[in-house]
Amino acid sequence: MMKRRKRETRNLLGLKVRVVWSTNRDLMGLGGTVVDETRDTVLLRAEDGHNVRLQKEVCLMEVQTSQHTVILDGRSLVGRFERRLSSG
Repeated sequence: MMKRRKRETRNLLGLKVRVVWSTNRDLMGLGGTVVDETRDTVLLRAEDGHNVRLQKEVCLMEVQTSQHTVILDGRSLVGRFERRLSSG
């Protein structure tokens, strides 16, 4: 029997994020601060000042919190933050 993995419940707004792997190679290495999050995407304010929308499902992201740096599979972030909290 396979154990079901819980969804990620972390709020990403305001956190520093860097794409460490993506099916879109142009996104790899891109970093910035999360300024918005939808069900399927994260909007980053990149280090050069531009906004970039990332599709969660295709990215592996390094996220810096106040205590840790963690690697998150974007697939665990798919869904609205409020719903991830209630179903986590």
